[in-house]
Amino acid sequence: MPNIHVVFPVSGTPILLNGAEICARGEVITWCFHSDNTAIKSVEVVFADPGSSFFGNTPTPLSRRVPLVHGQADFYGHVPDYTVPLPLPKIAKYTVRGYDAPTGGNVVAEVDPIILTPQP
Repeated sequence: MPNIHVVFPVSGTPILLNGAEICARGEVITWCFHSDNTAIKSVEVVFADPGSSFFGNTPTPLSRRVPLVHGQADFYGHVPDYTVPLPLPKIAKYTVRGYDAPTGGNVVAEVDPIILTPQP
């Protein structure tokens, strides 16, 4: 199971241990967040493509937002069961944001990584 680690330093752009993660169809992914930036109170992952429903078991299948607890949070998602065969490897672009409030609020920092799903 891949773990995507996102670190929010005291200031500046978030750090990803892997800016591009390679994951198979249906695979479980864990997003792990760590923040030294005390302004960040919650984190969000949002996918751009309507077919990238990594959170299909939630009311918002393209995004997930959770509060930080003592500067940390994690949550799970699943790589969509893309149709087979894929004409090319699927690149799912998404944005990770850190907010200054548990809900609503303003974006403090963000970064745009990808998840690549190879052909089966």
